Amino acid sequence: MDINIPIMNGLKVIQLSRIKHPGTAFVIVSGYDDFSYCREALRLQITDYILKPVNYEEFGSCIDKRRSVSPFWRSNSI
Repeated sequence: MDINIPIMNGLKVIQLSRIKHPGTAFVIVSGYDDFSYCREALRLQITDYILKPVNYEEFGSCIDKRRSVSPFWRSNSI
């Protein structure tokens, strides 16, 4: 999820998604390193916040971590 997207910012999308899908894991990939965005993301209980340009080892590690704890990934190995 990016923070700066058209129509509605990514933090608002996460906030609204939490209502219907409270257990969803969200990873923000963004060029914004402003702490106010990070703070709001933490309040929304995001899984991770990765800054652009993306370090692919860090991103891969984040995805692997999600796979190890997510019942979806364990039951639907891709």
